[in-house]
Amino acid sequence: MRDCERMNLECRRQSEKLGKRVEEVVMIYDVEGLGLKHLWKPGVDLYGEVLKMFEDNYPEALKRLFVVKGRLYITIIIKV
Repeated sequence: MRDCERMNLECRRQSEKLGKRVEEVVMIYDVEGLGLKHLWKPGVDLYGEVLKMFEDNYPEALKRLFVVKGRLYITIIIKV
């Protein structure tokens, strides 16, 4: 949640700097080197909880999410 609050603060700063409202962000996840051994249930569950908290508290903030350098099965799992 701390990172989400930092993101909110940065959106406000950019809004003042640019003279227009900045409310959405684009996130880029570089998953190079991530493999099946990293997908253990507690970690996946935690990631899901963090995304749910983000959606619950900042529903309009995420404009796009890109996953880069991922193996095909990692990219498919993240899309689900």
